[in-house]
Amino acid sequence: MDVVTSRGPFIESSLVPGSEVSAGTEWTVTALSPSWIVVDKVSLYRNAELVESVDGTTATFTLDPTEDAWYTVHATGNTEMSPVFGGRTPWAMTAPIFVDADGGGWTPPLAPLVLED
Repeated sequence: MDVVTSRGPFIESSLVPGSEVSAGTEWTVTALSPSWIVVDKVSLYRNAELVESVDGTTATFTLDPTEDAWYTVHATGNTEMSPVFGGRTPWAMTAPIFVDADGGGWTPPLAPLVLED
C-alpha cells in the first residue's frame, strides 16, 4: 500500500502510505513536480471527507481523530499541463494512513460490505 497515484505531481510523505500510526501523529507532505506542472493546493481527507486544504505545495497536518480513521492527501492544481497534457490539470493522491485513536488496533469506520445472492 506504499503508493501515490498521480496525474503529474508526486507526493513526498513523512509517513509511509499504508502504515498505521497513533492519534496525534504529524504528517508532512510536499508535492513535487517539474516546472510545467503547477500544484497550488494540498488537501487532507479523513474517511473520504475533506478536513483541511492548504494553499501551496507543502503542508503539515496533525492526525488526531476521536475514533479510528483513515486519511489521504490530495495535491491539485488549476493550471493545465500544456503542452504535454493539454486540457488536463495536475492531481495526485496518497494511499491511506490508518490512525489508531485508542491504542487498541485500527478498526474500519464502517462495517464490511456483505454481498447477498
